Amino acid sequence: FLSDFMAGPEGVGYVDTTASSIDVVWTEGPFYMSNAATNTEFFYGPHVLPGVGNSVVGIPMDALPDDAIVYYMSYDEIAVVFEIPSGEGTMMFLGYDYGNMVPEWVDTMLLAERELDIRKVQVGLLRENKFLAPPPERLASAEEDEEDEDEERAVA
Repeated sequence: FLSDFMAGPEGVGYVDTTASSIDVVWTEGPFYMSNAATNTEFFYGPHVLPGVGNSVVGIPMDALPDDAIVYYMSYDEIAVVFEIPSGEGTMMFLGYDYGNMVPEWVDTMLLAERELDIRKVQVGLLRENKFLAPPPERLASAEEDEEDEDEERAVA
């Protein structure tokens, strides 16, 4: 899994232990880009990912949460590149072990990192421009401040 919320020295977290608690299955591929990749960085990458010996695992589509977004899958509906919303962010699953540096899979990893980076910048810009709601505790204190100001105006 890749996650911006478990950052390592390069700024992106690589989570190995999470995958062991999910029922992954080996699949031989090839793996095809889904329509969900159209408006993402994945669209600029390979449209087909190769199966590489026994180096690729995935999760059956029916085992994924409903809010998972699948970017690459096999004809037998095994998702090998997908994301799952997690807290305020997302976790990206890449089902390749990178034992061999196959160019298509390396490109996909780099595009996944870039996709997460772009989203992080977009969220930061949205919060700076106040397009996103402030956290609930800040929202409550802002409402109290407004009420206090209204009461002061009424007294004056």
